[in-house]
Amino acid sequence: MDMIADIFEKSYLLFLNDDIICIARFALFVAVSIPCIITDITKKEVPSMILISLAVLILTADFVIGITVFIHAALGSVLISVIFLSIYFISKRGIGPGDMFYLICYSSLFGAAMTVTAFLFSFWIGAAVLVIPLLLKKIGRKTRIPFVPFLFAGGVSSSILTLIIHILN
Repeated sequence: MDMIADIFEKSYLLFLNDDIICIARFALFVAVSIPCIITDITKKEVPSMILISLAVLILTADFVIGITVFIHAALGSVLISVIFLSIYFISKRGIGPGDMFYLICYSSLFGAAMTVTAFLFSFWIGAAVLVIPLLLKKIGRKTRIPFVPFLFAGGVSSSILTLIIHILN
């Protein structure tokens, strides 16, 4: 358990401390998320090229800030890409590539530990929200669900968890 707390403590120190760069990261995450959520809900698509461009820009800035920040952010981006691509092919495209690019962008902002946690939280939040419409047959197993709102909620939850772990240590 101490190892997990250490990983989140390192994520806090790298990505969520109170300096202006970290505050700007979170503001950028929210600013990017709002149009992505709206587009995903209304059109069931995510602006992938914008997210890819933003992730590259952020990773470049991470490299300038410091190699440790860059390694954590890049590792998170690669890890989430592998997980997402596996799900994409196993589920026969049950999850869209735009969702993956959204999480890559999140990972470039917050690193590997918080991204994996955000990804897991998004599934749990999505399952909790969608269980009632599924049981009431309002949606089916093949219904396309906008996932970015759940990814955003998972990202915020991951950030809150990281802050709580930091406070408790």
